[in-house]
Amino acid sequence: MAAAVATASRKAKAAAEEAAREPFGAFLHDDQARPAVLEFARQRGWPADEISRGGLEGALRTLSVAPPPQMLLLDLGPATETEELAEGVAEIARAGAQVVVLGERNDVAFYRRLREAGAADYLVKPVDLPMLNGAFARLEHPDGAAPAQGRSIAVVGLRGGVGASMVASNCAWIMAKGMRRKTFLVDLDVHFGVQALMLDVAPGTALGEALLAPERVDGVFLEHAAAHLGPQLHLLSSEEGFDVERAAEQRQPGPFVERALKNCDIAILDLSRHHMIPHQTLLAGLSTLVVVMDASLAALRDACRLLRFMRLRHATVKTLVVLNHRDPKPEVNRREIEKGLEAKVDVELPYARDPLLRSALAGEPLAKQAPNHPIVRELSRLTVQLAGVREAPQKRRGWRRLAKR
Repeated sequence: MAAAVATASRKAKAAAEEAAREPFGAFLHDDQARPAVLEFARQRGWPADEISRGGLEGALRTLSVAPPPQMLLLDLGPATETEELAEGVAEIARAGAQVVVLGERNDVAFYRRLREAGAADYLVKPVDLPMLNGAFARLEHPDGAAPAQGRSIAVVGLRGGVGASMVASNCAWIMAKGMRRKTFLVDLDVHFGVQALMLDVAPGTALGEALLAPERVDGVFLEHAAAHLGPQLHLLSSEEGFDVERAAEQRQPGPFVERALKNCDIAILDLSRHHMIPHQTLLAGLSTLVVVMDASLAALRDACRLLRFMRLRHATVKTLVVLNHRDPKPEVNRREIEKGLEAKVDVELPYARDPLLRSALAGEPLAKQAPNHPIVRELSRLTVQLAGVREAPQKRRGWRRLAKR
């Protein structure tokens, strides 16, 4: 009995120590990677002072007086002493950090030696934001550790024209291109959906058929039914004629999505608000519901009703609110909206009529046309939450302060 109590005590102590560590730290040798690392940290809610100069020497100096963060980005700079570098990386890895190494040597033997020493990944400079997102996504979901079934995310607009389809397509693009997740963008409105139009692809009829007979859905079906917008991004849409008389009750989006998730990491569903009530099974199976609203009284009223409904009927589904300023003169401000919702607005998109119009006319997401636009930066932050990556804690601890000494 005493041994069991001692074991439980050690486990509890270890868990407390793990929780007390910073989620992320970075030691850069120079400023080449700094802009990308700053944006990477900002998207995850980590302050810029998590990012220090000093390279391997600075990391080892800090490690001598404090435990390392859970994930560490380490820039080796132009150093060439392979064994000395490998020993330093091994010391940090033994202390419990997952280490992603940056370096200037494009050398397979060097890469293998660092991996043997305990590095989780090695990136050759110059690095950019997609490279960092991909490396840390692999840390958080290593092979064999990710759930067998992907995450299902529905994006719904509370009123027509509030930008829900724009949010869905841009988040899908960022998820696939920036975070390297296999992503299905599914336009569940088979009569009035606009995803195919927005992304300049020809809609088919396979999705409409699959919603009526979801038992047909497997990897082969999805491979042929989807429009492939890249190695990781696939669009599923249909454009049925108005003369096709099929009752909404006949469609089974819940079972369809459940089968599709076995073949992807993330499914982003462009969901019409009119389809929410008839398809409660779909709502119950969601990982996250993204509610897109504009700054109008009607949208505020409907957002209050929808959030109340989700709390009562689907409390396990995470709900995020996106405020999209589609009008330069809003009827209500953010403070009034949050007071009415009794909840925070998670993401606020600035008014940007002309860039969005240009991206729509080009048949490309704004995230592809203008990746540094303020709207894209906010949608990138939203996408990080949708991907389920680790968020920074509210209270900052000692690693950062010690790193500055």
